[in-house]
Amino acid sequence: MFALLYMTAYFVEIVDPTTQVAQGTQGRIIALAYVLVIAITILTGVTRVKFLVFLYLATAALLSAPFPGVPNHANITIYCNILMIVAMIYSFARSRVFATDNDYFEMVRPVLRASLILIYCLAGF
Repeated sequence: MFALLYMTAYFVEIVDPTTQVAQGTQGRIIALAYVLVIAITILTGVTRVKFLVFLYLATAALLSAPFPGVPNHANITIYCNILMIVAMIYSFARSRVFATDNDYFEMVRPVLRASLILIYCLAGF
């Protein structure tokens, strides 16, 4: 849930006229589309498959940004998204060990914790 809300804030930030990251109508449409995807995902219930699809889409959108004119935490967000994608694919491959979402969360909790600490530290400094 935190990752979805964090990405909502990120996509709203990139269309802010003061940041000038996603300029023009196309950037605003892309950001609005991602915010709608996030809202639909939250309203219909977050599952591993939906979250994996969201991570793929969000990472693709972040990688399409005009570097180096992106916020400082964009690279860290891309890195964290890739870590979560790898962890989710691993959990699908080992579905006997990680049969439920709670089992998966127990496996990925240290990665999430370290990722969030890293994002906040680097975004703050």
